[in-house]
Amino acid sequence: MTLAESRSLFRSLVWICHVTLVVAIASWLLVLPLHRPWPIVLFALLIAPLLIATRGMYADRRYTYQWLSLVLVICIGAGIVEVVASQRTASAAVVVMLAALAELLILPTLIRNAPSSRRE
Repeated sequence: MTLAESRSLFRSLVWICHVTLVVAIASWLLVLPLHRPWPIVLFALLIAPLLIATRGMYADRRYTYQWLSLVLVICIGAGIVEVVASQRTASAAVVVMLAALAELLILPTLIRNAPSSRRE
């Protein structure tokens, strides 16, 4: 497998994980009770950076992959907190955690092989 083929495979895997993560977060928030405003704020804090990252992912920008890895750590942390705090929505939080973790494990390969954004 050449470098270009492996890079294409990893990009496809990241896209699959990314879409899965966005759908999992949306479904997780549907399970949460909506009588308080914090689920909407949580939704905005978790989904907005992921949606903003899609443009940079499409353009294959190294910088986007770098800051997306930081956002994924936050998603994993939120999933862990929800699993520990509530057994009622733990299954949805586990899906969020696994999707974010899978994407986070693939990103270092893309960051390492991404073209440099510096002008030389």
